Amino acid sequence: MLLHHSHTSPFVRKVMVLIHELGLGDEVRVQTLDGWSEPPQLTHDNPLSMVPTLVSRSRCRYPLRMFVRSADTVP
Repeated sequence: MLLHHSHTSPFVRKVMVLIHELGLGDEVRVQTLDGWSEPPQLTHDNPLSMVPTLVSRSRCRYPLRMFVRSADTVP
């Protein structure tokens, strides 16, 4: 899985805590980027250019509440 991440986002921090608590730390690769600049790798996965964005094999999850709701079912 890939997590599009920004150091300044408080929402990313919440997702990182959730990932750690669920024991998914080894399965998630973190890509740090600036969501304000709308980098192509982020807008490809999330047209709204929002961080955090989690990309798994089956789908892309954003915003934060969608990730938290489906955290137990992340493949």
